[in-house]
Amino acid sequence: MLPLSPKPWSELTFGCADLGDTRRTKRLVKVAAELSAHTGNSLSSSCEGYTALVTGAYRLIENEAVKPEAIAEAGFQATAKIARQSRLLLALEDTTTLGYKHAVRSELGDLGGPEGSKTRGFHVHSVFLVDADTERSIGLIDQERWVREDVQRGKKNQRRQLPYEGKESFKWQRASENTEQRMGGKMPDIISVCDREADIYEYMHYKLDNRQRFVVRATQNRILVDGELLLFEALIGLQTVPRLNLAEALIIKGSQSFARQFALKPYIAWSTSNFHCRAVRKSNRALFDSLAQTSD
Repeated sequence: MLPLSPKPWSELTFGCADLGDTRRTKRLVKVAAELSAHTGNSLSSSCEGYTALVTGAYRLIENEAVKPEAIAEAGFQATAKIARQSRLLLALEDTTTLGYKHAVRSELGDLGGPEGSKTRGFHVHSVFLVDADTERSIGLIDQERWVREDVQRGKKNQRRQLPYEGKESFKWQRASENTEQRMGGKMPDIISVCDREADIYEYMHYKLDNRQRFVVRATQNRILVDGELLLFEALIGLQTVPRLNLAEALIIKGSQSFARQFALKPYIAWSTSNFHCRAVRKSNRALFDSLAQTSD
């Protein structure tokens, strides 16, 4: 979050955690400082052989009164406080998996892959804030963790029949809702940056309805309003595309036509009142620069 040493960083991040007892909060700050000072090490290794510290850390973890959501929320609020100092922010979103092979895996969920795999674990969706002007990492503003039940394997078609709010893909909207709740009036200065998995009609409809800025890498070869070509066909030979007014594209979904309030290129981008559509892939540096320019 900041170029601080472990102890000040831990105090800043977790010092205000509401764990129901100030002694628990102090213990959390101490444990987090040790883990930060020994990145990648196990809890016991991080405590450098201090038995009392190891014992206290495990008691904290095993205490049912200590909710993981409360620990995480402290970190999110610390991020929000620092992020309000930035002029423009990028909310970088993605989903990953945390896999484990040791004994605890029996309590975890299916991660896909070959059937019968010994690796099990969590799915994790994170939103990480970055200062768009300086490229400085700010910190996590939201993170959701879940396990996928074994009974869901091989039932992709059934999952498609679920309402939008019941699908895993709702994670993108839920993350935006949580981010707005924590950032409040700073939300207009935040641009969500998502991979092609977020090219979802309902998600982008939500973003537009709430006037939230976003960049999504396009994956659907959609029908355009102003021509007979599909999206990707229309891009052949183009280098740049001028700004377009809203409601420039049309998508056919099932038997219904939806006037989509965005134009789609390899990256779908919306800033203030217009979309800026680009037909060429850009480097990370160029993407940072172009996003910063659209905020002016």
